[in-house]
Amino acid sequence: MPDVLKVGVNARVMLMRNLDVSNGLVNGVFGTVVKFEEVDNDIVGIYVKFDDDRVNRNPVDKLPPDVPNNTVLIKHFEEPLKEKNSNKSNTTRRQFPLKLGWATTIHKTQGMSVSQLVYDMEDTWGPSMAYVALSRVTSLQGLFLKNYLPDKIYRHDGVYRALTTLPHLALENRSDPLVTDIVVHNVQGLCSKLQDIEATYLNYASIMCLTETWLNSTHKDSDITFDSFKVFRTDRRSANCRGGVAIYVKNDVSCEAIDLPGNDHNIEILMLRITLRMRNLLLVAIYRPTSVSVEVSKNTICECLRIIDQHDDVDTVIVTGDLNENLSNDETHHLYNLLLSHGYLQLVKQSTYLTGSLLDVVYVKGEGELLRADVAPIYFSDHEMVSVNIPP
Repeated sequence: MPDVLKVGVNARVMLMRNLDVSNGLVNGVFGTVVKFEEVDNDIVGIYVKFDDDRVNRNPVDKLPPDVPNNTVLIKHFEEPLKEKNSNKSNTTRRQFPLKLGWATTIHKTQGMSVSQLVYDMEDTWGPSMAYVALSRVTSLQGLFLKNYLPDKIYRHDGVYRALTTLPHLALENRSDPLVTDIVVHNVQGLCSKLQDIEATYLNYASIMCLTETWLNSTHKDSDITFDSFKVFRTDRRSANCRGGVAIYVKNDVSCEAIDLPGNDHNIEILMLRITLRMRNLLLVAIYRPTSVSVEVSKNTICECLRIIDQHDDVDTVIVTGDLNENLSNDETHHLYNLLLSHGYLQLVKQSTYLTGSLLDVVYVKGEGELLRADVAPIYFSDHEMVSVNIPP
């Protein structure tokens, strides 16, 4: 650990041990040292801001005011070292389970997204390894190649043959009518999913509420527009662009955006007044990352509900999106209880995430008992699609 202490604040580090799997503190996650905790000139803890919003979903330690959200206090970890061929131990290892992480292997990066990447191709030795490395970076401008070797880019022929035998998704062959009023979906990156959206629910939805758009100020509306739809969006304000919400509304549907006070907590909210099926609706799309505490989330949503209550001439209010509160477990659901206390009904009853969690929700107030929300499988996200139908 002395190498990290020598480099000091702003050192890039990698966690080397599973400390709390349910909280995202697992072997291989990357972060940046932001502060050291000292007692009598002895370092007793290291504050690390991890790159992934899913790390530290449920903060345990109270953070000092000079460190950012999503920061974790890493303390010494102790374990006995057993002697060879014996269960006895006379030695205990005590260390911070961190190592410098300026670079990483291709296998460790699977599932990561980064804005900049330096890739040395010389030691690439297996099929599809180059693809894994190259697809981590979000733009060509952020890609830097060292020892460019095009022969290292090749596929696994057996995997390719298996993929060619898979049946194609043929939505037009479904027997049920593909018509819905509102689609709710966590797309996990909008720009890379535009063609998938065009091939699926764009064809039968009047309104699309999308969360985790991962957009920032460099993305123009013209980059993400669809013919016959107008788009409204709120992007993540921090350097981590994994949040964001967008609502697409068909051009023949009357709508207007409602101004909302800005928030500094990285909870993205969009609110629209919409006239659909002869009804006046207030549609609210929310994305709340796990890094934002429940108390902060409640305060922000309460402010949103206060603004909603000022629009007492609407027939139905729909609050939807991904609040990162799993309604399929037995824990206390603070945001669910908050909305229920304000007279809302939650319509989604099935899991919406691949792990079986119910994260994508549809809260309604007004004519809620008349609305219906169905969960449908979709192939281009870890989240399923939710469709909401408004009665004629």
